[in-house]
Amino acid sequence: MFSKRCCEYSIPKNENIFKSVNQGSKNTYCIYSLFALIIISLAWLVEEVKTKNDALRFTPPHVEHLHMSSAIRMSGAEFQDEEFRTSKLHLLYNMDKACEITSNLDVVFAFQFERSNRSLRDHIFMICTNHRIFGNSVITHRAEGNILCTEEYGGVLKEKTRSSNVTMKAIDVNTFKHIEYSSSSAVESCIMQHSLDMLDQKW
Repeated sequence: MFSKRCCEYSIPKNENIFKSVNQGSKNTYCIYSLFALIIISLAWLVEEVKTKNDALRFTPPHVEHLHMSSAIRMSGAEFQDEEFRTSKLHLLYNMDKACEITSNLDVVFAFQFERSNRSLRDHIFMICTNHRIFGNSVITHRAEGNILCTEEYGGVLKEKTRSSNVTMKAIDVNTFKHIEYSSSSAVESCIMQHSLDMLDQKW
């Protein structure tokens, strides 16, 4: 019905000049309406493409991840940027979801997520047992006692002698606040030390 109305053009008749003027106004309205519809459609298409480009894809542990460069620590200027913070909260949501659907994972890394076929390089990891997410982490204290940690990633198995308890300073990506976090068990201590070695390419 809309397209039919917009195609109804008529030649003005001398005996009814007012009718032709009204018809011209009607046609002008149709043209403006079609123009507005095209603009709205283009805006929707751009937003749809942007959404697809912003979508994150999770990749399970793979041996190729072991050959990546070291993760990049986030700068103070980036944390002041609202768009940057929003993107990290989006990452947090996806990491949380990955922990939920993949029951055999102890930890999830930012580099396991791809956007436009490129892995994220943020220095971020999430412990799946408690869903705590940390950025820019650095170990500040190691207990004197050692433990033997059996660690695996992408089918590669290693045994590492590590501290039985560690404390690290980090940024809680959920709140963007600086925190200090200590391992709650020997297992979590292994996970934390393994995670930082993975991010720093020292594993």
